Amino acid sequence: MKRNYSEIEGLLQFGDRVKAEYGSCVILCLYGIGQAIHEGEEQGLKLWNDAIEKHQDWEYNVSNCVLPQLHVTGTIHGYKELHLSTAIRNNFIDLSDWIESVINNKSRIEQKNLLNAAKKKGFQVRICRHLSYWQKKMQTGLTNETYGVLVSSFAEENDLPIISEETIQESYMYPDKAYTWFTNDCKKMNIAASEFICQGLELDWPFVLFGGDFYFKNGKWEMIIPQNKKILFEHPEAILKNIYRILLSRGRKGMFIVIPEGDKFDETYKMFIDMGISYIDETRAITEYYCI
Repeated sequence: MKRNYSEIEGLLQFGDRVKAEYGSCVILCLYGIGQAIHEGEEQGLKLWNDAIEKHQDWEYNVSNCVLPQLHVTGTIHGYKELHLSTAIRNNFIDLSDWIESVINNKSRIEQKNLLNAAKKKGFQVRICRHLSYWQKKMQTGLTNETYGVLVSSFAEENDLPIISEETIQESYMYPDKAYTWFTNDCKKMNIAASEFICQGLELDWPFVLFGGDFYFKNGKWEMIIPQNKKILFEHPEAILKNIYRILLSRGRKGMFIVIPEGDKFDETYKMFIDMGISYIDETRAITEYYCI
């Protein structure tokens, strides 16, 4: 918003004005962990610490998981009931532990066990390598449910046509186009939504395209940070991990992980295969793999 204070500070300033006019004010905030993707967000709870220090006349009731990180004086109470521990997306199937195991490169056994737990509850994950095939196949009326391509904003625009086989030309989308994309244009699979557009929103079957900024190499994640992102963020690697936390958690019923063809991505493909994700061979009947 081009202001010289944080969103948290602005929120409490607004609350002060409400209190001055009406005598009291209650503000309810939902604080998500691992969701910082915008400039100015990556300091996390430090933003709250700084704001609370300036607004000590408020009473703060917080999750007991957050309380130890608030190192400020003031009236602050911790309650276990304020920790929202149950995910309500994915038909109440919580993928967060599996996603964390992937992003933080845990053991294949742990990744496989967490994935199998989600599968038993009905969530489907498939891996494919040819997005152009699926653009044509999905448009044959295979499903009336929502689907579309998601990609990291860190992925270089020049690389998108190559890794998507000329399917995706761009990922930048103006906010006022998000409604049209989610209600109709997503099914064209010619424009991808970045984390900025899909954060907080979902598709039945997202196609998560690994765009060359986050891929497996020599047994660990290789993170490619564009120069303009290095300038924006103090810890761009942490932001990139948050981006993939968001992209991998947008599916309501299932998810396609798209790993482009090529030596650069083969190790990433093998990593997902080793944890038990089925590869869809585009030369075989689609109904063998995709049941909705």
